[in-house]
Amino acid sequence: LFMQVCHAVQHAHAKGVIHRDIKPGNVLVSTQDGRPHAKVIDFGIAKATEAKLTERTLFTEFHQLLGTPEYMSPEQAGGAPDVDTRSDVYSLGTLLYELLTGVTPLDSKTLRSAAYDEMRRIIREVDPPRPSTRLSHPAAPKPASSPSQRPPDRLASRVSGDLDWIVMKAIDKDRSRRYQTASALADDVQRHLSGEPVVAAPPSVVYRVRKFARRHRAAVAGAAAVACTLVLGIVGTSLGLVAATNSRRDSQAHAARAEAESRRAGDAEAAAIRAKDQAEYDAYIANIESAYGALQFNDTTRLLARLQACPPERRNWEWRYLHAASDTSEIALTHPARAVVSTVISRDGSRVLSSCNDGRARLWNPATGVELAAWSGPTRFRGVVAFSPDGSRALAAAEDGQVWVWDTVQLREVTVLKGHSAVVTFAAFVDEDRIVSTSDDATARLWDARDGRELRRTSHEGPIHRADLHLASARLATASRDRTVHLWNVLTADEPTILRGHTDSVVFVRWSSDGTRVVSASYDSTSRVWDAAIGDELSRITHEGRATFARFSTDGTRVVSGATSGPALVWDARSGKQLFRLSGHTNTVIGGAFSADDRLILTRARDNTVRLWDAATGDEWSCLRGHVETPWVAEFTPNGRQVITCGDSTVRLWAIPQSREHNIIP
Repeated sequence: LFMQVCHAVQHAHAKGVIHRDIKPGNVLVSTQDGRPHAKVIDFGIAKATEAKLTERTLFTEFHQLLGTPEYMSPEQAGGAPDVDTRSDVYSLGTLLYELLTGVTPLDSKTLRSAAYDEMRRIIREVDPPRPSTRLSHPAAPKPASSPSQRPPDRLASRVSGDLDWIVMKAIDKDRSRRYQTASALADDVQRHLSGEPVVAAPPSVVYRVRKFARRHRAAVAGAAAVACTLVLGIVGTSLGLVAATNSRRDSQAHAARAEAESRRAGDAEAAAIRAKDQAEYDAYIANIESAYGALQFNDTTRLLARLQACPPERRNWEWRYLHAASDTSEIALTHPARAVVSTVISRDGSRVLSSCNDGRARLWNPATGVELAAWSGPTRFRGVVAFSPDGSRALAAAEDGQVWVWDTVQLREVTVLKGHSAVVTFAAFVDEDRIVSTSDDATARLWDARDGRELRRTSHEGPIHRADLHLASARLATASRDRTVHLWNVLTADEPTILRGHTDSVVFVRWSSDGTRVVSASYDSTSRVWDAAIGDELSRITHEGRATFARFSTDGTRVVSGATSGPALVWDARSGKQLFRLSGHTNTVIGGAFSADDRLILTRARDNTVRLWDAATGDEWSCLRGHVETPWVAEFTPNGRQVITCGDSTVRLWAIPQSREHNIIP
C-alpha cells in the first residue's frame, strides 16, 4: 500500500503538482477486485511545480501554516520560496516512519504545544530517532503496519538496518540527500522486500557481503568453515616467527626512543617559537580576510575593527589597500559631537553649515577643513540648516521652533525668527531678505530675514512634515499629516492650491525643475506626480512599504522614490511605469536624488553607505564608504562634481568617479 501511495504522488509530480500535505488522513484505502487499493486525496493546498509561492509556501502575513506540522518538510516550515517535489518525499518518509513505529518522527504533542516560531525551529533543526530506536523504547506504541503481538525488541530488530536507512534518507533535513523522487523511494522499499541491497544503505563492502550472505546462506556457511580452517593453520605456524621478530623489534624500539627523546629536547624551544609566529600570522590573515569580506558588503564598521586588530609589525600592502578602501571621501570635517544630523553647502562651494547632537551649528571652510564659527542658542540646533542664494547669510532651526539667522561674512547673529510653537521641518531663503519656514505646528510662514518680523502665513489641518521651495516662482509646496499637499505663492495673498488624493500622511514633496509639477510620497505606499497649475494627479507608482521620498530628474522625465521596504524605484514621470529597481543596499533606503546632468542617481540607506547608480541602466556605479553610522544627508553639490554627506561625527565630501567602480582584489 505504501508503494502505491509513492506511485500516486510520483504521478502528481509528473503532472506538475506538489501535494504539500501528505498524511494518513489524506490517504484513502479502498478495495478493488477484493484487493486493497490506496488513493491520495485532498490537493487543497497543492501548487504547480513551476509557479512561485506568492504566499511563501507556509504562511500568510497572519502566520497561518499551510500544511500539517507533523508531516511538513523543513524547507516548507522555513518558508523557502523554492519548495519542490522533494518536500512530498519528506512527507512520504514521515508516513513510512509512522507505519513502522506507530508515531510520527517529531512528537505531535511537543509540536502542537510549542509557540509558532519554536514549532518551525523543531521541524527544521531537531533530528528524530531512527525507527528501530523508537521501537526499542519501553513505551513504544504499536506500529500501524504490525497487527501481530510481536514484542518491541523483535520489531526493532526487523526494522533495524534497511528500513532505518530508507526512512532516515527520506526524512533527511537536507533535501539534496533525500530520494530525489517518490518513485525512487518506492523502488528502494521494493529492493528491501526482494532482499537486494538498498540505495539508502552505506555503500560498504561489509554491507553488500551481508546482503549476499542472507540470500546464499548454505554456500556462505561452507566457504566460511573452509576459510577458518586455513586461517587457523597459518596462524599456528606463524606464532614462532612472530615471537622472534617481536624480541628484535623491542630492542630496536628502545634505542630509537632514546634517540628521539634527545632530539625532542633540543628542538622544543625552536618549535615553540615557530608555533607562536604561526599563530600570530594566522590571526593576521584571519583579520585581513574578515576585513575584505566586510569591504565586499560595505560594512565599514567591521572593516575598520578588523584592520585595527592587526599588529603594526604585521601590516603589509594588503592592509594598506584595505585601509585606503575603508574611506573613499576626499574631505572629512570631524565634529566633537557623536552625530551630525544635517548639513548644506553654499552654491559657490566655499562654505559648509552643519548641526549635530551637541546642539551647535558650525560653519566650515571645506577646502581647508577649518571650523570658522560654532553658534549655540538657548536650545539645541539639531535640524534644518540653509544658506541664502549668495551664501552671505545662513540659518539653523532650533528644537524650540525658533530659526536663527547669521551673517557668514562677519560671523555674527542677524536675527531670530520667533513664532512657531513646534519643531521646524523646513526653512529656506526666498531671497536675501525673506525666509519661508514650516513646522509641526501646521503652519507655513514668511519672515523678514533682516528683523525677524512675520510677514504672512498659511496652514494645514495637521503637522507639516516636509516642504520644498521653487525659487524661480517663489512657490512653496508643503506635505502634511492631513493627507494633502498645498502649493502656496509666498509673495502673494492668493489661496493655496490643494492637492487631494493620498489616503495617509504625506511625508515628502518636491518640485520639478521647471515648476510645472510636484511629486509627493505618502505612507499610503504611493508616490504621485501632480499638475501644479490645476492640481490634477498625472501619474503614480505603488511601493512595497510606506513611501518616504520622491525626487524628479533634472529634465523632469523620471522620478526616483523609496519606501520603508524594498529597493528604490526609478519610474517614468508621465506614465508611472517602473523603469528599474536600484538593488544593492542591505538595509532601508532613506533618500535619493538625480545628478544635475541626469547621468547618475544617488541613494543613501541605513546600511551606512551612499551609492551611485547609472541613471540609464540602474547598474551600481560606485559605493561611497567611510561613514560608520547612517548618513542623514546625501546630496550632489551645486557644481555637480562632488557629493556631500553627513552622519556619525563627520561631514564628508566625495569626488564623483568618472567611471564605474570595480573590485581590485579577486
